[in-house]
Amino acid sequence: MQNRNFLLFLVLIGVIVVAGVLFINKVAPPADTDLSSSLQTEAGQEASEPVPTTIARKYAPPTAINLYRMGDGESELALFTFKEMAKKYKGRAFFQNIDVEKKPEIASFYKVESVPVIIIKSSSKKIVFRRAGYVDEEELARRLRAAGMR
Repeated sequence: MQNRNFLLFLVLIGVIVVAGVLFINKVAPPADTDLSSSLQTEAGQEASEPVPTTIARKYAPPTAINLYRMGDGESELALFTFKEMAKKYKGRAFFQNIDVEKKPEIASFYKVESVPVIIIKSSSKKIVFRRAGYVDEEELARRLRAAGMR
């Protein structure tokens, strides 16, 4: 009786291991699989022919963040500049305006002591520029190009 229970236990463990291996192989493709053959177009349709992954990668624009406070002159000027640049550089860079009074946790995260604070993150999300105070459109555009803006 004890031997029979032990054998059933071993069979159960074997079934679980085999099921786990099959699940992992189904979910994660092998490392040498060419994923470019299953790429989809913008409309969500299957691509007609394989596209090299270096070409298929989407452009990830840099991000400019304006941490501001309403009622502060420089902050409001930075807010206006960011809104204008968002229109001008649409699709080439992301622009975020964050009111530090409405989102104090973000101000704390970025250690904001005075406003405005301008932060530029590269497409790899690393901070490549940070300045407390107003930054004009020309310098912002130059810094965004340096961060990878096309």
